[in-house]
Amino acid sequence: MQASLPVFARYARLTLALRAALVIAWQLAGWWIVVSCVSKAPAAPAKGPVAWS
Repeated sequence: MQASLPVFARYARLTLALRAALVIAWQLAGWWIVVSCVSKAPAAPAKGPVAWS
């Protein structure tokens, strides 16, 4: 643990930037999925009475 602290302190800004980039990438991917699902045309309604079995 103590050996890793100086390494982390050296690259703290880099890890923060990478985490921020990862969060932004996940947000973009998530919104892309949402928009692509919402923008699809709805299914055509059934014609005539629906027979329930």
